[in-house]
Amino acid sequence: MLLFTQMADGRIIKTEFVLQPEEFAKASRLSLGSLPMRVRWPAWLQCGLLAALVLIVPLSLPRESPLPFMSLMIFFLVIGAGVLFRQAFVRYTFAPMAGKNIWYEFGDSGFTCGMPGAESRVEWPSNMRYKGTDTLFVMLKAGHFYTIPKRALSDEQLVQLRELLTEKAATQ
Repeated sequence: MLLFTQMADGRIIKTEFVLQPEEFAKASRLSLGSLPMRVRWPAWLQCGLLAALVLIVPLSLPRESPLPFMSLMIFFLVIGAGVLFRQAFVRYTFAPMAGKNIWYEFGDSGFTCGMPGAESRVEWPSNMRYKGTDTLFVMLKAGHFYTIPKRALSDEQLVQLRELLTEKAATQ
C-alpha cells in the first residue's frame, strides 16, 4: 500500500537490501559527527581536561611518586573504555537488523522503510539532513539515522535518490 505521493514524474524509488555490520558502523560514526555543537563541546572539554591532567600531574610531583604513572593509566582506561563502549553499542544497536531484508520506498512527500516486524513512515521535514559517502547515503533526523547502501541501487536510482535528497533534505 502506497502511503505517500509519487515523485513528480510518477516514479517511486524502491530498494531492498541486507545491511552489513560495517555499513551500519560507518553510518553510526557519520551520525555522531553531525551532533549539534551543544552536545559535542562538553565531550571535547572533558577530553581536554583529561589530557591536561595527564600532562600537569607528572610535572607537579616528585620523580619517585607513582601518581604520574597512575594518571597516565587513568587516561588510557577512560579512552579505552570509551572505545569499547562505542563498539558494544554499535553491535547492540545493529543486532535487530542483522541478516534481515530492509526496504525503502521514496516519493515526493517522504519515504517509508521497514524490515520484518517493523515499518516506519517519514515525511520530508525541514530538519532532515543527509550525508553521502562513496558507499552510503545516510539520512539524519533528530537522533535517528537511516542508511541506504549505494550497492542496493541501480545507477539510475542513485541519480534519482541524490536529486531527491538534495531537493528535500539539507546536505551536511
